[in-house]
Amino acid sequence: MLPAMKAKRLFSIIQENWPAKVICFVMALCFYMFYQVSSLDSRTFVVPLHVKAENGMVPAEPYPSDVKVTVRCKKEDAALLHESDFYAYLNTDYAVDDGSYSFHVYTTLTGNALTVSPLEIRLSPEEVPLAVEQQVSGYVPIKPLISGSPAYGYELKEATVLPAQAKMTGPHRLVENYRRLQTKTVSVEGLSDSATLETTLEPVGGFLKVTG
Repeated sequence: MLPAMKAKRLFSIIQENWPAKVICFVMALCFYMFYQVSSLDSRTFVVPLHVKAENGMVPAEPYPSDVKVTVRCKKEDAALLHESDFYAYLNTDYAVDDGSYSFHVYTTLTGNALTVSPLEIRLSPEEVPLAVEQQVSGYVPIKPLISGSPAYGYELKEATVLPAQAKMTGPHRLVENYRRLQTKTVSVEGLSDSATLETTLEPVGGFLKVTG
């Protein structure tokens, strides 16, 4: 009987002036939350922006190279964070056809950021407008860029390139409109006999990739 009486008395105490007690509890909770928020420190990092394109839809125009990541956390935790703790990216897998879309910017936590709590994150920009196209591959001929003159009495009869073509991958309109790849300048100045010269290709732009 004694435990039952104690429980009944405790319940009676709780019920007594319960509206005032609820108000006091809510106020205490608000003060606690305000203190927690006001004690947080803020830091901003500039993080490279990557593109995740697993379904074959790739960027067809320039996009921001980085985004700002603003975090709020305890001061001692903020001092431990670095740009490398945040991986920001666009996911073009949501695009089903060529066109312009507004892609949400996502962020993945790595390193020290995984151990920080509480941690508030705000991205700027939060969305990026971007035109995407289906990725295709095609073979494009390679043309040499020749400079200089052979030795006196000689002339350049023929210049061949090995390989004669290379595989290009990128947005389909850019690949289809690319007529030729060009080598960097090769000098034949003073040559009096056949020669094999090594060179590389001129850059083709950030949206295209050349292999082979």
